[in-house]
Amino acid sequence: MQRVFSWSGLAVTFRPDGGELAVASLDGQITMWDPEKGVQTGSIEGRHDLQFGRKETEKVTAKLSSKGKAFTALCYSADGHALLAAGASRYVCIYHVKEQLLAKKFEISCNYSLDAMEEFLDRRKMTEFGSLALVDDGTGDVDGVALSLPGVRKGDLSSRHFKPEIRVTSLRFSPTGK
Repeated sequence: MQRVFSWSGLAVTFRPDGGELAVASLDGQITMWDPEKGVQTGSIEGRHDLQFGRKETEKVTAKLSSKGKAFTALCYSADGHALLAAGASRYVCIYHVKEQLLAKKFEISCNYSLDAMEEFLDRRKMTEFGSLALVDDGTGDVDGVALSLPGVRKGDLSSRHFKPEIRVTSLRFSPTGK
């Protein structure tokens, strides 16, 4: 019986010899397919391996917010035995394709100035109404109206009301394997 693929594919990669296709789907799984026969040859449940952090402005826990997140970049090794996978997380995972298990997980950043790096929010930044990051202090505005500055079209572009997020958009193995 053939499994029907009901999730959206976020990343697709072929094994270097063309004998297998890996698809990262929206549900956090990586499925391997035989491109000639069109049948599924394996599956890796990788949603929990990414360990997504909690953004300062999120109102749900990191465990619940990870339900909609998945891998967005895939790459096979030159011999086809390993598979690199990454997404909007501080981790890059290496999977053993034949065993369909996590072989190694690398942390690519420990920069806590980026958003979603911490699993738990800092209790010192919490109020009885929620996170302090959700409160707009109104800096830069006078009476709720933005000041127009000479030479600037949309206000002060140097002010930052958001924290940049960590995200892996592409990854590759070295061709020599070193």
